Amino acid sequence: MIQQVTGHAELRQAHGLRRRITHGQTDLSSDWLAETDAKVLAQESGRHLESDEALALADACASAGISQLVAIVNDPLVVDDIAYLVDTTADDLTQASRELTGMNFVLADEAGTRCLLFTTDDFKLIAGPLPFVTRFAGDLIGARDDFLAFAADQLADHRAILEEAASYMDWVGGDR
Repeated sequence: MIQQVTGHAELRQAHGLRRRITHGQTDLSSDWLAETDAKVLAQESGRHLESDEALALADACASAGISQLVAIVNDPLVVDDIAYLVDTTADDLTQASRELTGMNFVLADEAGTRCLLFTTDDFKLIAGPLPFVTRFAGDLIGARDDFLAFAADQLADHRAILEEAASYMDWVGGDR
């Protein structure tokens, strides 16, 4: 089930979670990263979640014991506070992705230890404990290399933001 959050206190809590996790539309908070020791992987994302990605995310959430996520709009062009509670079924994740097409948003567990930051800049950031990121993304080195190839193929203006996103992946293939 996908359900819009309408209560004032619940919306405030959701947006507090977003502010804790993000540092803008395309950045994760360095404080949040340090606090959670989250691993981050960037992926190309033309349409927030494709069908196979919704299945992979549902699987990663099930493996982590997560049955519900919060989708919080993180877009300066949207003046209203918008958030949804989303069950972690592939159908509901797909529905949330469609509902928020064309918007920047964060999809996070309520504890704020795992998230996906979806951007309108054609990429998403997957962040959380290594088992969660790996379960969702699969081959980490291959995923990193795919994103780096995608970034290198973009116009210079767009490439700069993609290279910043790629910097989150310095840990991939290292000892860390």
